[in-house]
Amino acid sequence: MLRLIVIGIVVIGSVLLEATFIGHISIFGVAPNLTLPIIIAYSMMRGENGGAIVGFSAGLLQDIILGQAIGFFAMLGLLIGYFSGRPFRDFYRESYLLPMLFTGVIAVIYNFAIYIFNSLTIAPINIFYQLGIVILPVSVYTMIFSILIYRIIYGINNLLEFFERRRRKIFER
Repeated sequence: MLRLIVIGIVVIGSVLLEATFIGHISIFGVAPNLTLPIIIAYSMMRGENGGAIVGFSAGLLQDIILGQAIGFFAMLGLLIGYFSGRPFRDFYRESYLLPMLFTGVIAVIYNFAIYIFNSLTIAPINIFYQLGIVILPVSVYTMIFSILIYRIIYGINNLLEFFERRRRKIFER
């Protein structure tokens, strides 16, 4: 229950920060995505099922706050959460390089999926322009921010695991 409350606060905080404050730290009109590294970091630590739930919840919250098509970001978050947690069951959690590189690759795929969705629903945009001006810069910026976000999620996860182990010991007596 504590884990659910804490990750809920983290996800709500990241989506609200993304919707309000993150635009102020943009570089050349490009702002990082905070929610994507949270989904990936949580998936890497807690597995594909937890990642899928967090991804769906964060995506649905983005759909509601950002107000595009309801369900698009939820589906994207669910898929990213599930497939991010699947291959990383036994990786060295203290390593920051793998989550950072994986976030960079997933950010390119994520932003390309948004480009395709916008091209199909709003208006077609030149792919090379979109790739050079939006997709790659946002992905690099998100990849850089993912180091800090991974460290925060890693610390929160360790703290929650400590409390869960302590709670189990209390009930085992």
